[in-house]
Amino acid sequence: MPSSHRVDGHQSYSSARHSKLAVIAVAVWGILVATRTLKVMAQQTETLSKTLDASIASERAWVMVDLEKPETGFLLDGQTQEKFYTSASVICNCVNQGKTPARLTEIMAGMIILESIDSLDSLPEAPDFDAMKMRLHTPKTLAAGEPARCKLEVTCEGNRPWGQVAVIYGIAKYRHMFSDREVQTSFGYVVSPSDLLLRLVDHPKYNENS
Repeated sequence: MPSSHRVDGHQSYSSARHSKLAVIAVAVWGILVATRTLKVMAQQTETLSKTLDASIASERAWVMVDLEKPETGFLLDGQTQEKFYTSASVICNCVNQGKTPARLTEIMAGMIILESIDSLDSLPEAPDFDAMKMRLHTPKTLAAGEPARCKLEVTCEGNRPWGQVAVIYGIAKYRHMFSDREVQTSFGYVVSPSDLLLRLVDHPKYNENS
């Protein structure tokens, strides 16, 4: 009889152990399934987000900016109270190249004279928007394809010696219907020693949009 009790006890212990192992196995399997499900859901969410962003980008307003020289009075040197300055007058063209309306809110512009002669090597990598003095508040709604023109007067300290170049840069701020925040398009042009107005093609921070 004592031997029989020991066998029954061993069988009972073994059965309980197997039951616990089965519960643990089921729990581990459930965790693996849940982890895989979450991973799939995260991938689907990321894909959906990218698809949504691409859809918005294709439908939203995109305001692009170009500068052009006026017929007269483009670049002038002057002096006020023993301080020398250089000023420029340019025509700013803003065009909504998107598919939905844009609300143009503000245009800011500035100008700097570079230290290096006939070169852009001394141009900062990113524009200093805080240093811009020209601010033009021009609330205007632009339909798809609609342009807006305005005149910008920019000034900086110092005269431009022969052979040195100046840079006119700025941003146009606007809103579009797919976002509650303001976005902007930056623009940058170089004024060559011969007074040609050329876009800065090798400085992406001066010509980008958000």
